[in-house]
Amino acid sequence: MLSDVETMKFSNINNMDSKFFNPIKYLLTSSIRLEIMLTLNESKKNFKEIKKIVNKQDTNILRALKELENEDWIINHQKIYSLTSIGFLTIQNTINVINTWYAVNTMDNYWDNHNLNGIPLNILRYVDVWRHAKLISSTIIEYNKAVNCYLNNISKSKEIKVILPIFSKFYIEGILDSIQKNNGKLELITSNEILNAIKESDLKEQFTQLKDQKKLRIWIGESETHKLFLTFTDKFSSIQLFYFDQTFDDSNILITKDIDKNRFNEIFNEYKNEYKEI
Repeated sequence: MLSDVETMKFSNINNMDSKFFNPIKYLLTSSIRLEIMLTLNESKKNFKEIKKIVNKQDTNILRALKELENEDWIINHQKIYSLTSIGFLTIQNTINVINTWYAVNTMDNYWDNHNLNGIPLNILRYVDVWRHAKLISSTIIEYNKAVNCYLNNISKSKEIKVILPIFSKFYIEGILDSIQKNNGKLELITSNEILNAIKESDLKEQFTQLKDQKKLRIWIGESETHKLFLTFTDKFSSIQLFYFDQTFDDSNILITKDIDKNRFNEIFNEYKNEYKEI
């Protein structure tokens, strides 16, 4: 599935061979080293405080502390241990890899069954933000379950950011209605083709009105929008993908209310850098 993105998935920790992952591998192959780094990431601690959390023999803890000092990841100043700047970056990268690993493997079938080739690698590296997401799938009985889930959540949202790769009246009308009803704001990234389709539809008046009211900002790219439907709001975030035959999958949605605004803003801003505001 994400075989082209080494940061995404590993069948075994020993498969992490790149120089980037050597420090992470070093931490993940020792529970003591990892626990020490994680607890020092929270705050500085003395040996007694570290021992209480790590709960291992003194000799093992002292050996691990010495190993981490030798790597220049921690420093011992007046018997108080803390992370160095290199240590801080190392543990942050490790946490991201663990979260990414969890996000990919818990939703393995979803990622495997969809086309990720058109998604930039710099966006795929944020896959860890979906680690607490829930997969909502339509059924024979509830054939609009995924769409209805999206519309229900978007109706409660006020601040909305969308990467829109399709023209769908259901989705677009739901987004515009929410902005109008909740006196909200929309930042939209899409293609000229989709923008023209909106302007030629019966949504044109509402769309133009929101633009005139400065409640709508639009970014357009020269090429086709990437093959993912991303929505970030003040209430939820969601992602929908395409199948390998380029058909949009509206029967499945990954949705989370565990919103890390900074991370989601990073994703959206990375996209905006590739598009031009009109």
